[in-house]
Amino acid sequence: MKVLELASPPRASNVVSECAKACMQATYQLMFESCCEDGGPSADSVNFWFDFLDYMMRVIEDDKNIYTP
Repeated sequence: MKVLELASPPRASNVVSECAKACMQATYQLMFESCCEDGGPSADSVNFWFDFLDYMMRVIEDDKNIYTP
């Protein structure tokens, strides 16, 4: 592992935090791009933002139901 080769390796919590941030960034970027395929955002398109937020909330709810005991 590259982390072990560092003179002062980062704390595990920092590594996990950075991984989580990168995962969320990639996930929400993919969701945004998916919504853009159906008709991208514009100043006039309140409907786009409503659909995007609805999509995000459904994904979060699904994740909550799947990953919580």
